Amino acid sequence: MTGYSSCECFAAHYSGRRVTKIKLHSEQQDLECDAWKRLLELVEVAAKDEREEFAPRREMQEDDWQQIITLPATIAKLKSVKHLMLYVSNLVRIPPEIGEMTNLEKFTPHTSYRLHWFPYEITRCKQLKDSTVSTRALYGNYGFFMLSMTVDEFLRDPSKYLLQVEVSESFVILQTNKAIAELKAISSSKKLRPLPYSSNC
Repeated sequence: MTGYSSCECFAAHYSGRRVTKIKLHSEQQDLECDAWKRLLELVEVAAKDEREEFAPRREMQEDDWQQIITLPATIAKLKSVKHLMLYVSNLVRIPPEIGEMTNLEKFTPHTSYRLHWFPYEITRCKQLKDSTVSTRALYGNYGFFMLSMTVDEFLRDPSKYLLQVEVSESFVILQTNKAIAELKAISSSKKLRPLPYSSNC
């Protein structure tokens, strides 16, 4: 898996220096690149198929997906989509047409760390009841704190949390409101000790 894309928009603020103005991403999408054309095709196919989940990253080359910094206005055609999956993206904005996705129930922009705001029109998605929108991610402090989960939450869906660890999230595991363990990625420079060999295995 290619790692998520972070940014430096809030770096000065969290460094402790006095900051009077924060500059967010202003780059524009390249509308002529093959990646953008591929995304337009995927939207049209999803609209025609009336599919309930739209996860463009799964159907694009990773290098192409990382060239996408916004979604096309044609997402307004995705009337049947209930889950919009934008996991691990380079997105810096979501178009207001998301408000026309009338059946949207779940919105997953988790680890799209260059997204610092969402359009007001998303409030028009009256069926929306589940999302991974994080204020920590929006304001760039995802690397400074650890999330928490209970043992039961982890056991119900371990793959969900392991995917988050893979993109550098860290967790404190709780049991009866007491921290009992940490779950985080291993540093690539850290050497692991092999398990002792036993002839009884």
